[in-house]
Amino acid sequence: MGIVRRRMARYEVSHRHELTAEDMDDFGHLNQARYHHIIGRARRRFLFGPFVPDPMALDHPTPNGHFVLARVELDYHREVVMEDGWVIARAWLERMGSKSITVANDVVRPDGTVAASGLTIMVAWDPEARCAREINAPERAVYSGT
Repeated sequence: MGIVRRRMARYEVSHRHELTAEDMDDFGHLNQARYHHIIGRARRRFLFGPFVPDPMALDHPTPNGHFVLARVELDYHREVVMEDGWVIARAWLERMGSKSITVANDVVRPDGTVAASGLTIMVAWDPEARCAREINAPERAVYSGT
């Protein structure tokens, strides 16, 4: 279950992920591809949670359209092992331009240690025109925490 919270004009979303054997690589720690999947779940809650009843369902636009992934960077700081049981992925606004947002994200172990952190650039997308669009007022208000 995700948690949505606002603090000091910061809209932040989190997603708890229960670890499974399929998440682990041959060395017994969280596979790098699974980090992206877990962060993607938090990013989905961040983008769509305020606008739709089930942000984890597929193909939900915001009030004016969709967002597409333009860039992901992820730094790994500490390993996550099966014995950790679960991790929390968090996502919050780092920067907002006219047509894109930069979402900061991290993956936190149960002891509070940040296992990975990074940035994702999302471009507001008009699926009919097949091009970038302006970020609209409702999106701007929610993502900026105002």
